[in-house]
Amino acid sequence: MDTPFMQKLNEAQLNAATCKSNAVQILAGPGSGKTRGMLLLVLTLLVVYINIYVYTVLTSRVAWLILSENVPPQNIVVVTFTNKAAKEMRHRLESPELLGPSASDKLCMGTFHSICARLLRQYHDHVNLKKNFTIADTDASSFLLT
Repeated sequence: MDTPFMQKLNEAQLNAATCKSNAVQILAGPGSGKTRGMLLLVLTLLVVYINIYVYTVLTSRVAWLILSENVPPQNIVVVTFTNKAAKEMRHRLESPELLGPSASDKLCMGTFHSICARLLRQYHDHVNLKKNFTIADTDASSFLLT
């Protein structure tokens, strides 16, 4: 796939973004181009774990899976550690250069906490929770435990 977003990647990044294995781990040390290259991908269930430095490779991989490998966007989960990272990922994937808003809207994307909360709300009856359960923040947790 010879597209503008893939042309920006170096050889190692391209290999990471287009690897056909279901489980990929790439480690990059200081000064090795983390902003494009440092990532940890575990795609056994098409779940993507990222940190704030991996946007370029990871967004390229998601676009490649959808556009070249015909993976339906709704079968991909993009999980981040922070809201800032989730917003940045969505912003990049919605760009016309990658997927645009229509395909990116079908992705399940968010932080570990938000995705887990969505799943718990969806399957609340399987784990004996009310659908409208509340997640306690740090202050509420401390209050409840004292």
